[in-house]
Amino acid sequence: MTTRTFNVISGGSLELSQPQSAVGQRLLVVHGLRSGLLVTVFFLALVFQLIQGEFLSPAIWLPVYGVLIVSFLLSSVYFLFPEWCESKTWVHATLFSLDALAITLLVLYTGSSQSIFFFLYLVDIILAGLVFQRRGAFTQALWTSLLFGLLLLTSAQSGRENIYF
Repeated sequence: MTTRTFNVISGGSLELSQPQSAVGQRLLVVHGLRSGLLVTVFFLALVFQLIQGEFLSPAIWLPVYGVLIVSFLLSSVYFLFPEWCESKTWVHATLFSLDALAITLLVLYTGSSQSIFFFLYLVDIILAGLVFQRRGAFTQALWTSLLFGLLLLTSAQSGRENIYF
């Protein structure tokens, strides 16, 4: 039985006593869930566009679709190079950080006071906790809080349209 050591973001190390294939399977499930959530958000955006199409401008939907496409392409890195990504902690940390940034942009473009995408922050923190344990979940929660604070400051200063009437 082989063990693998993952370096955690803050510089410590976390010893995982699972075989390499079990760790790889767990990471594959987590990244599969992340990609599945992106597809779900894409279909939710399509449904909202179909329901409220005549009331919404392309200034709202084009950035939302752009963020989703870029986020999905970045998430597909793990599926293209799973063996290489499995041992690189910084790849997972970067993907989770970019996911939080993408969620922040989705909330910004869809209206920060009433966005349906707030729950994605929590899902991202939980999935980061599954990969990086407690320290990773706390780090992701801190990053998410920072982004959300910046979002509130930005959205309060701009008079953006939102996805709702």
